[in-house]
Amino acid sequence: MAHEMGHYVLNHGAKLLTYFGIFALVGFALARVLFGLAVRRWGARWGVRGISDPAGLPLLVLIFSTLVFIATPFINTVVRVTEREADAFGINTSREPDGMAKIALKLGAYRKLDPSPLEEFIFYDHPSGRARIRMAMDWKAGNLPTGE
Repeated sequence: MAHEMGHYVLNHGAKLLTYFGIFALVGFALARVLFGLAVRRWGARWGVRGISDPAGLPLLVLIFSTLVFIATPFINTVVRVTEREADAFGINTSREPDGMAKIALKLGAYRKLDPSPLEEFIFYDHPSGRARIRMAMDWKAGNLPTGE
């Protein structure tokens, strides 16, 4: 619960909306430029006259699909950073590092707990279980007395 409260308190909704809006604007601009380049080069052969021509829809879908594929690791990184911030808020609020580590282990039932750094960068939109457990145990070592 504290993790989800962290999203609210840290204003992640507005931040993510802003970031995704910027990604969308850049994506639409790139798609327009790439579509124009492709039509100038191959448009006559493909029978595509411009961006308003319905015959260009497959090309536009290909361009958008490629751009989303390329942007996915960066989008995942933006989300992963907000998730890490919410984790930090949650652990500072609840002061339950063992509970956080146990939850991270339970989440490992449906996703890999210890991915490689490259795998985490490309595919993970949340911190890996290993990263969450490490955060909890580092917090515990630095914030709780030895006997707790």
